[in-house]
Amino acid sequence: MNQMIISDLVYETNSKGFSNAVLSKASSRLYLSGIVGWDTQRKLTNEKDFLSQVKQIFFNIQTLLKEAKFSFDDIVRLEVYIVAVSKEKLKIFTEIMREYFPTEYKPTVTLIGVVALAAENLEIEIQAIAEQ
Repeated sequence: MNQMIISDLVYETNSKGFSNAVLSKASSRLYLSGIVGWDTQRKLTNEKDFLSQVKQIFFNIQTLLKEAKFSFDDIVRLEVYIVAVSKEKLKIFTEIMREYFPTEYKPTVTLIGVVALAAENLEIEIQAIAEQ
């Protein structure tokens, strides 16, 4: 049976009808839902601040990876959704990516510009797949 990955350090989603992360027991693959820049209270640390949201997202991803005993080196794919994508936002995203993927290894990434995300003031959302 698959296992939901839950952490007290990442906002709760089960009450909304989905999991932040699921570990597939059959394939040793971890699927992360679209992770956003919310803290544990479902609040943005700094609304409309792209850098703060990206940092919080990578913190949330790191926390869920650790909870499942995975690391950033295990990520094979990222899907990134950015509201009103711009050169400035791409530069910020790339700089943070380099912090979390400092070695030669980089996952596959699809980046999609969107008009809006599911909740007000969200600027970026990232889905991930990790495999061991």
